[in-house]
Amino acid sequence: TRWIILVGKVSSRFVRQLRANGFSLVLADMRPPIRDVDAVVCDDAAGAYDATRHLAKLGHERIALIRGPARHPFFEALTGGYRRALDEAGIPASDALVLEAALSPQGGYDAAEALLALPARPTAIFTNDDMAIGALRAIHERGLRVPEDIAVVGFDDIEYAAHTTPPLTTVAVPKEEMGRLAVRQAIAQMEQGEQHVYSTTVVAHSLVIRSSCGADMQPAPAHRS
Repeated sequence: TRWIILVGKVSSRFVRQLRANGFSLVLADMRPPIRDVDAVVCDDAAGAYDATRHLAKLGHERIALIRGPARHPFFEALTGGYRRALDEAGIPASDALVLEAALSPQGGYDAAEALLALPARPTAIFTNDDMAIGALRAIHERGLRVPEDIAVVGFDDIEYAAHTTPPLTTVAVPKEEMGRLAVRQAIAQMEQGEQHVYSTTVVAHSLVIRSSCGADMQPAPAHRS
């Protein structure tokens, strides 16, 4: 038997093809599309919920979401968590505040430009870290301040998140822990053979509070035309 640890989101078809070809699999950061596969995942929807709820608790009501490509499992999860937090906070969801963009700093920049051009711009933006870097640049270029004029929260806690201007509040995913657990699951498959019981392990995320969210500011900044 051959073992593979797949890291990140891959197509369900690819997983099924590998399994059909006799590979034993552990998925890291992807929920299994079939039963006989182990997985280690983070609850991305819960992370998005916590980030959006944090912004709502700070008084923000116009919270924008910059998301990546449609039908991408990660961004579907982020959208679900974002909308659940808005619903629980009694904040009406606005399609105008949810933009799809390329998964890159440039994509975040372009989407933020569009959001800032709205007649009533958002007072907060939630996105992933890569796109948040571009969003911060767009905000600064317009002469606006983060977080005084607009708050920004990311997702992933990439290396550069602590070094943006200002440092980025973000949802941290324990990638090293996920890697260790995935290796342990692969070893368990090898040792237990046909007796192995496949499972999905969910690791805990955390909200890392830095300067970009305005946690010390109450209430949220009002829109200035």
